[in-house]
Amino acid sequence: MLILKSDRLYLTLMPYKKQLAILLFLCTNCLPFTYGQHKCEFEIHLAGKSIGGITAKLQSIDNKQVYDILSEVNFKVLWKKYNRQTKNFIVYGNDIIVESYSGIYMNHVLEDSASIQAKGESYKFYRFPDKNFTTEKRPIKYLAAMLYFQEPKNITEVYSERFLSYCKLESKGNGKYIIYLPNGKENVYTYENGKLMEVFVDRTWFNLRFKRI
Repeated sequence: MLILKSDRLYLTLMPYKKQLAILLFLCTNCLPFTYGQHKCEFEIHLAGKSIGGITAKLQSIDNKQVYDILSEVNFKVLWKKYNRQTKNFIVYGNDIIVESYSGIYMNHVLEDSASIQAKGESYKFYRFPDKNFTTEKRPIKYLAAMLYFQEPKNITEVYSERFLSYCKLESKGNGKYIIYLPNGKENVYTYENGKLMEVFVDRTWFNLRFKRI
C-alpha cells in the first residue's frame, strides 16, 4: 500500500499498475500556470447551511487543457463527524482524454476511484477496487469537468470521468440542464450569460446546492 500526502488530501492507492494515478496527483502540485488559467469557486449548501466548497481550475498547457477540481464538505450524522473529499484531475486535448484520475475519500480513506490513460489506439481504464478494461480510443467531445467552465449548448451527452461512461444531458431552457447519472441520480446545472451559477444535487435523503462565489 502506498500513501501520498498533499496539502489537502491523503491519498491511499491499492497496488496495481497505478503509476498513472500517482503521477497525476504529483502533477497537481507541480504543473505550472503558464499559458492560461481559469478558476471558479462554489459554496456547498445543505438545508441552507454552508458545509464546504468546490474549487475548479482549468489551465492551458502545451495545447492541452488540464482540469483540476476539488470538493470538500464536513458534516455530522448524529454524534459522528464526517469529512468527504472528491478529486478530479484530467488532461484533455484534440477531443481525447490523455489521462485522468477521479477519487472519493471519506475521512481521508479512499472509497472509490477511477482512472483513464490513452495508450496507442486504446483507452485503458481502472475502476476501484480491481476492475481493469480496455476500449478503442474514440473522440470525446464534452467532459463532465467542462460543465464548470462552459455552458453545454447543443450538447446531448456528457462523458463522466468518474463513472467512465456517457450521461444523458437534457436542456430545460432558460440556462438549465439536467444530467442523468448512471447511478439513477440527477443533477441540475443553471447558467447565466454562459457562466455556471448553481448546481442542484437531488438525492434520496438530502439535497445539495453548489452556489458560485
